Amino acid sequence: MQTKMVYSQRYKFSLYETNKLLQKSLLTITQGLQQQRN
Repeated sequence: MQTKMVYSQRYKFSLYETNKLLQKSLLTITQGLQQQRN
């Protein structure tokens, strides 16, 4: 039971990290597009 909890916590953490990375890349992409337009 405890190992399952640890696993789910790790899974949530990896999801959180992936979301952060996705948001970062999205930001850089949108910034790059805006710079191209200017």
